[in-house]
Amino acid sequence: MSISVSHKSRANKSLSVVLMYVLVLTNLPIYGLAQTVTKPVANDDEKGQQRKEMPYKDLPSLSDLQDEGKGIKKTKAKDTPLKPPTLCRFRDVLCLENQKKNGGQISANTPPADNPGKPQIASTPPKNTGNWFHRAGRKVASAFSGVSALTNPSSAGNSFLPAAAAPAVPLVTLPTFGTLNEAKLDPHNRIGTGSEDVFSGNIHWSTPLVSLPGRNGLDLNLTLHYNSLQWVKYGTTMFFDPDSDTTLPTGLTTGFNLGFPEIESGYTYDGLPAYVVTLPSGYRVPLRRIYQVGGINKYEAVDGSALYLVVSNFAPAPILYSPDGTQYTYGVTSTLTGAKRCSQVKDRNGNFISILYNSAFITSITDTLGRVLNFSYYANHLMQITQTWQGQSHVLAQFDYGTITLNYNFPGYSIAAPANGSQLSVLTRVITSDGARHVFVYNGWGIAEDFFLYGEADNQRAYLDYGFPAPGPLTDCPRFGQRDDAIFGWAGQVYNSTTQIGRVSTYFNLQGENGYAQVRAPDGLVQKELFDTSGGTRGLATGMETWVGMPTNSWSGGLKKKWTTTTWQSDSATMPRYPRVTETNIYDDDNGDGTPENRRRATVSYTKFEKLQSSQNTMPYTVYLPTETKEYAADATTVYRSAQTSYLDYIDYWTRWIVGLPSSQRLSDGGGVLQAQTELNYDWTAPVPHTTTIAQHNSANYGANFYLRGNLTTAWR
Repeated sequence: MSISVSHKSRANKSLSVVLMYVLVLTNLPIYGLAQTVTKPVANDDEKGQQRKEMPYKDLPSLSDLQDEGKGIKKTKAKDTPLKPPTLCRFRDVLCLENQKKNGGQISANTPPADNPGKPQIASTPPKNTGNWFHRAGRKVASAFSGVSALTNPSSAGNSFLPAAAAPAVPLVTLPTFGTLNEAKLDPHNRIGTGSEDVFSGNIHWSTPLVSLPGRNGLDLNLTLHYNSLQWVKYGTTMFFDPDSDTTLPTGLTTGFNLGFPEIESGYTYDGLPAYVVTLPSGYRVPLRRIYQVGGINKYEAVDGSALYLVVSNFAPAPILYSPDGTQYTYGVTSTLTGAKRCSQVKDRNGNFISILYNSAFITSITDTLGRVLNFSYYANHLMQITQTWQGQSHVLAQFDYGTITLNYNFPGYSIAAPANGSQLSVLTRVITSDGARHVFVYNGWGIAEDFFLYGEADNQRAYLDYGFPAPGPLTDCPRFGQRDDAIFGWAGQVYNSTTQIGRVSTYFNLQGENGYAQVRAPDGLVQKELFDTSGGTRGLATGMETWVGMPTNSWSGGLKKKWTTTTWQSDSATMPRYPRVTETNIYDDDNGDGTPENRRRATVSYTKFEKLQSSQNTMPYTVYLPTETKEYAADATTVYRSAQTSYLDYIDYWTRWIVGLPSSQRLSDGGGVLQAQTELNYDWTAPVPHTTTIAQHNSANYGANFYLRGNLTTAWR
């Protein structure tokens, strides 16, 4: 039997399909509208709803919203062409020389990728789930979204501090520094310590790029870091990009860093020659010299981290030791800056990660399982990190660049920076392997102040927006005063119905040199952090206060409901040296009469381990390890319970710089009666021999007959 369909019936069905498709599209969110890089202003005339509830009441799951690339209904990542730089980086002498040779044009120094026009984002293959109308609608919406304008570098400052706030207390006289190195090591210019350092006024932002689990816990983790304190004042000079010596060889622009710890010489600390270790986060650790005999120099960290550096004329390269026995070998000297670059990371079992360079830049990293990451550059700018899967190159991270116009104002100071009004090459976007796009917007000071997060379909998911001073006259590095947190599809305190983004605002009163800083949360709660401003505990937090009912137009008033105090010790009265916490107290005021009704006290005692050197006129290695912690009853004098820890003190472990292995842990009640005890032993059983070659393992020196590994083998309770 045959069935015939009239032309009129076919037309009706076609029309129905078209109308259905249009109806679906009109109900889809137009993601392109949420992509505009618009800087929200606190006093803007938004028509969105105002929230009176607690600002975090309806906060959605960040993992659901931000980690879009990991969802079940994952859409295909957009093929994103590379955006190479058009300018040399600041202080990049090699690039400038090549530019001069090429008639003013910058040129590539390494092919960006195997297929730069169409990189393969390394992510889980898209699943064919979900309504096909929805997928098609998103593609149509993306076509009209203006994706090419994701970056919107700003040449103006973003000043949107609360108009009703009382004027900040004038700062005390700022510390003076005679040299750039001295200024970099002072807590006033401290970076890399957390999301926001309210003493120094630094913003530290980070996002993971690569995470490869390795053998025995030696993983390969690469994280992109950014720090906002990109101006340092010393004497009468304002210096831009103070860490270029260590960060320039990473191939990233001002403020950004990734990779491994770097070491620099030429410093002085507490009157002694010193090296400085710059961690990937940007945090600087001074290591002062404690030994100098016969061409061998030894240095130890002064911040209590127990890092230890050996620089010997009889060894091929300096070696930095962490207290767990991990060794960082610095076998490469950067031709750009002269800084020592890490060429190998080896754990105490002989597993190692290898880093190769082309004398200045990382070209590849091989992890403990033999997996290789490749780095490619254009005009000394890092463009991609790739890994080969079954013969095909996959992009783990892609870096895009643009330019901004500098607009700074430091009257009366000598300027060590690009000329005012000139163009600066900056990192504008990073695409990670899960398809997320991180977009950066800058102000005229050359500082990234906005951090936007887009999904793999270029739909805006969230952003952080910091407020900085406008380009008026300043006498120090610009520091932030406000942070806006915004998420797509969340009401927040202020909701923008056009972008479908809700946001909340946090305000800061940074008075670190006056000994405090205040943070006003979106719900009005004010946290006041207290600091030491001089001596051996300068820049360390000594207390925290929680205030309620403080007027929104003032940084005073209200009621102090809870506060803590922290007591520190330092081996130097003038500069921080082995700082350690010895006591903490927590108070709260239940009835609001200003007197604490509750108190919780704890004390920490330390044992000072000193290992003498083998020669006269040298100082010992010094490490403080916590050996007893006491918790007290409500009267703060009666001991409620105590915990004691003993440590292995064998010279064989000290020689390999395996420090702080606990041998015994005991818990006692307030009367000193033992309640629990654990005994720990290490390396009691021989390592299992292997008959095959193990990738990335020093089998010659860490074979079956090598026992001093610090591996836990037995535990008695």
